[in-house]
Amino acid sequence: MPSNIYVDESVRNSYFLCAVQVDTSHISQLRLMAKMLRATGQTSVHMQTETKSRQSQLATRISSFNFRAKIFHVTRSGVTDLSARRIALESMFMNSQMFSAHLITFDTSNSIQQDRRIISDVSRNAGINIPHYRHMNSRHEPLLWLPDIVAWCYGRGGPWRDAVEPLVDCSCHHQWLDHWWNKIQEKTESPSNRQLTRFVLIKT
Repeated sequence: MPSNIYVDESVRNSYFLCAVQVDTSHISQLRLMAKMLRATGQTSVHMQTETKSRQSQLATRISSFNFRAKIFHVTRSGVTDLSARRIALESMFMNSQMFSAHLITFDTSNSIQQDRRIISDVSRNAGINIPHYRHMNSRHEPLLWLPDIVAWCYGRGGPWRDAVEPLVDCSCHHQWLDHWWNKIQEKTESPSNRQLTRFVLIKT
């Protein structure tokens, strides 16, 4: 079934990128449901700025929403946020389900120029056609609030992760092996540096 993908991140001691997949036939309904997550006076939902009670409420409420999520997790010790995002995005675009998407939407709070470079590199080096993508401010696309919630909860761990775990159908973990190599990786940004990570498929 055709779908759209909505992507956001959560940065802690580790880096978490979440891609939420929504069937195109459910987009309008799910967007309306997402809008109802806002508290009075809010223009958008962002877990990091919510109160603890609101965070708990949001994690519980989305459990009934009709979407699937994929988590791309990079252990970040010795790795910059931008390097971690590159690894996560490369992994995301190598996931076969990304290519059934009509449209991939990224939150504009992230690095637009780096995203474009990474996507171009992945397309060229892997010989694949990347689906149409765009960057949007999450105030204008409520479905971007869903990966924000899932990524935040998954990264927080414990009961927070348990709350969103049923929505996650794939979780991929990359462990950086050579911390000193980070400076070289940042200069070269070569896809061959993927050999410096250990890929673990946790859940499918």
